[in-house]
Amino acid sequence: MSQDLYELLGVSRDADADQIKKAYRKLARQLHPDVNPDPEAQEKFKHVSSAYEVLSDPQKRAHYDRGGDPFSQGGGFGQGAGFSFTDIMDAFFGGAAPGGAGGGRGPRPRTRRGQDALIALEIELAEAAFGVTREIKVDTAVTCSLCHGAGTAEGTEPVTCGTCHGAGEVAQVQRSFLGEIRTLRPCAACRGYGSIIPDPCRECSGDGRVRSRRTLNVKIPGGVDDGTRVQLTEQGEVGPGGGPAGDLYVEIRVAQHPTFVRNGNDLHCTVSVPMTAAALGTTLTLPLLEADIDGSDDGEEKAERETTYDLEVRPGTQSGTEQVLRGKGVPGLRGGRGDLIATVVVETPTKLDARQEELLRELATLRGEEAPRAPCAPARSRSSGVSATPSATTEQAMTLPVHVVDDLAGVTVGATVAVTGDEAHHAVAVRRLAVGERVVLTDGSGRSVTGPVSSTAKRAFDLVVEELDDAPRPEPRVTVVQALPKGDRGELAVEVLTEVGVDVVVPWAASRSVAVWRGERAAKSHAKWSSTAREAAKQARRVWHPEVTALSSTSDVVARIEAADVALVLHEDAMSALSAVELPERGEVLVVVGPEGGVAPEELEAFAAAGAVTVRLGREVLRTSTAGVVAVGALLSRTRRWST
Repeated sequence: MSQDLYELLGVSRDADADQIKKAYRKLARQLHPDVNPDPEAQEKFKHVSSAYEVLSDPQKRAHYDRGGDPFSQGGGFGQGAGFSFTDIMDAFFGGAAPGGAGGGRGPRPRTRRGQDALIALEIELAEAAFGVTREIKVDTAVTCSLCHGAGTAEGTEPVTCGTCHGAGEVAQVQRSFLGEIRTLRPCAACRGYGSIIPDPCRECSGDGRVRSRRTLNVKIPGGVDDGTRVQLTEQGEVGPGGGPAGDLYVEIRVAQHPTFVRNGNDLHCTVSVPMTAAALGTTLTLPLLEADIDGSDDGEEKAERETTYDLEVRPGTQSGTEQVLRGKGVPGLRGGRGDLIATVVVETPTKLDARQEELLRELATLRGEEAPRAPCAPARSRSSGVSATPSATTEQAMTLPVHVVDDLAGVTVGATVAVTGDEAHHAVAVRRLAVGERVVLTDGSGRSVTGPVSSTAKRAFDLVVEELDDAPRPEPRVTVVQALPKGDRGELAVEVLTEVGVDVVVPWAASRSVAVWRGERAAKSHAKWSSTAREAAKQARRVWHPEVTALSSTSDVVARIEAADVALVLHEDAMSALSAVELPERGEVLVVVGPEGGVAPEELEAFAAAGAVTVRLGREVLRTSTAGVVAVGALLSRTRRWST
């Protein structure tokens, strides 16, 4: 023998049978011809199989350990040294091959792990946000208290099966033109257990478990959402024969709140104010979600909790105006907290007495509003009615609610734009968009329209265009090449980069990236990045939305560096500081952000050869999901994009 059999399987000489079997299974998954067609792998698989045949047999193993040749009767490797087809199937499927021609697998144990269980639990929105401990009742299988899982009556024990003599299997031999074919099947008399219970337990009928109702306390962490599952280890069904219990999963169902609507970690609510209060201004007391927390906690904590917020309604507030209360939303499971977004709806009086009507007419006379003009505005340009730059009116309009549509090409002043789908559903159902409310629509390509809502439906609303603007593309343009970070940090990077003002985000498969985009996962990850950019641009009220390109290789990044006016690579060991870089007034500024492991030396060389400059942010080494944001913020603060 030229190679030690233990070394072939990668186990020590004192390894037990289970360790040897696990090592063989692992190698079989890698080297089996159906998985790896490489000829060298097939040859190695023969050696590994022969080694396992010896070490899995106690007699052959002992003979080999004493220095004997275990293949003296069957030739060497690859020459009659067979292997168990049952073990091959076991390696791939975790169980015995049905009807396998190799050695028997023996009787199956009566004790097995139980199944997992799933129950639904409805909780209030405040409980989902801040966490709660609830008592639940579950009906599951538990260990029989009479036989303690044995399945036998008191004083009795299972007896060996007379059909299979304890093997749990019976052999069947069939003759064919190829010879005799021997197969093993579970014994029908004992059902494969190898033993029979002649006098089963009267409580569990021999199963070792009974159904019972139990009471459990489940701790729901703060930040869970509808559909979140909380796992309770070993609280599920007890297995046959009193085997270990499976897990219990509690699926959360969040009840509808009378005031707040949850969207991710943000809360939305509608605040109705009278027309006079909206015109003159007022301060309203807005209840927070903390007000719904059970008051059974200690007095000190309850006293420190803020349950209301004084919402200031400024004079002249228009219907549909949104006020964002930072950090008043739902806490996240991984930290942080969402926002509370209050939408102001101005209520117009519908019934007036004579005196009220007289006062309102007097006010209209004083304001010159006895005969208001039609709800349309003159065109700003004789040719198209489009202003070349955003006007003060547009800047004021962008403080109104913003909604994104696919295309506004060809839209003119006075036209009606129909908004449908999820965007309209969110506006009507969540924001409670009302007829007459002024909103802004943008297609993310620089064009925006402003006007009142003329009609609403369940998943649609119409807007009459009063103002139309085409904003020029911001200069200089900023592109960030973002190496794929691990986990959900990619979406975080895209979200904040969008809010800062990045124009193009390029996902980069760097050589040291932990995350990998392939096949279906690549499409899903790219869609997540794109939707994140769209939503962040809407929240930031951007009329130019960033483009998220397809996944780029290092050679693709090199081509982008060559085409850029200024290309920068962030690196903690760079000699030049980011603050020393001179920026152009127009053109493209490209920033390359490496992965968690840093940019590889060969990538740095390729980028430098293409004209990129390596720069450092400062003394601190930031994460890949935040380094680009800090760099872009530092760069844009020195351009007219942030100074105007």
